[in-house]
Amino acid sequence: MSSDRHQEAVSILDMLILDTMVGLRSLDAFSAIDDKRPLSVNMRAGLTRLSTTHLILALAKWMEFYERYKCLIPEGTAVNAKIVYKDLKRRGVRDFRNKVAGHIWDKDVGKPLSKEDTQKWLARVIGPDEAAFNRWIYNPDSTDRTSHLVGLTEKIRNALRKEGATL
Repeated sequence: MSSDRHQEAVSILDMLILDTMVGLRSLDAFSAIDDKRPLSVNMRAGLTRLSTTHLILALAKWMEFYERYKCLIPEGTAVNAKIVYKDLKRRGVRDFRNKVAGHIWDKDVGKPLSKEDTQKWLARVIGPDEAAFNRWIYNPDSTDRTSHLVGLTEKIRNALRKEGATL
């Protein structure tokens, strides 16, 4: 593989790490604002939807990265990357992107997406424990970098950066 392809992958992973962390951590930033100057219920709900949708879009991009660059993923992280990819697929991340995040109409049933429909999709992606989902995305307390998505992505990026420099 060429060092150009490695650099391409590294650049994409840099963006994915940033987008994933922004989606995840923006809720903390919005909470800090709310603490200083209380937001309306609707504003809080909208900011939560903004952050969550951004995060799920970043996860869909991670899936696309895996599909296009899996041949470059280093041996020490390839198994975990495949597990993450399959989990994102099982959770319906791409379906959420294609059917909910940018749409008001459910083409399958020929009617607008309701608040309840959107909540069902979010529940499928996030699962029953939002805190566990967030730790699966990023867990700063974990000593195993491959146990959460951001750490795994950083490990892949760093290995690709190193490999690309030697090509």
